[in-house]
Amino acid sequence: MVALPDRRVVAAETLVRWSLPGGGPAAPEDFIAIAEDTGLIIRLGRAVLRQACEAATRWPAAVAAARIAVNVSAVELRHPGYAAGVLQTLADTGLPADRLELEITETQWVVHAGDTATALSELTQAGVHLVLDDFGTGYSSFSYLADMPVTGVKIDRSFMAGLTGDPRSASIVRAILRMATELDLEVTAEGVETQEQLDFLIGHGCPRAQGFLFGRPRAGTSWVPG
Repeated sequence: MVALPDRRVVAAETLVRWSLPGGGPAAPEDFIAIAEDTGLIIRLGRAVLRQACEAATRWPAAVAAARIAVNVSAVELRHPGYAAGVLQTLADTGLPADRLELEITETQWVVHAGDTATALSELTQAGVHLVLDDFGTGYSSFSYLADMPVTGVKIDRSFMAGLTGDPRSASIVRAILRMATELDLEVTAEGVETQEQLDFLIGHGCPRAQGFLFGRPRAGTSWVPG
């Protein structure tokens, strides 16, 4: 993720891929639901979080203050002691709480709000950033935003494809940017792939963006469930 318009790196998102025997990596949509159903998501999430925090502490000086973003499943959030586990991981790795950014989708929040609100509040009070992912494709209600302890939103990548040719997509993005400003929320545009998209976002005051225009995923560490 980069700050606009100077393209200064402000965060990196952790991506999880499952390596198939004799084949390529499986996309998250192919295995996350299975991991949730089987309970493996708890161990997987813990491992991903720890590895991400450890990696962030080793970044070079130029990006030493940048955040590491980790996607969180609602199953993890409902698990007893989730918030305490996150804070313990931060203590163990030495990563400051304000350098961790947890991402949760709108649908996860709305469906499981009663079960996850306490954990999320504990984390934001400790300084962890909570970001609403894929914003604009779920419920997108102001009432939900008022109740959520979020510090930022991510504009879903689906709006980027039609940003410069579809008036509706452009209007939605402008509306989200205005809303985020009024609510004092950080906003990041996902899926930015062209200079035209970037120019539009800069012209309308979008503070952060991510996508292939700035860089592609890089291989990191691996984990084998025991």
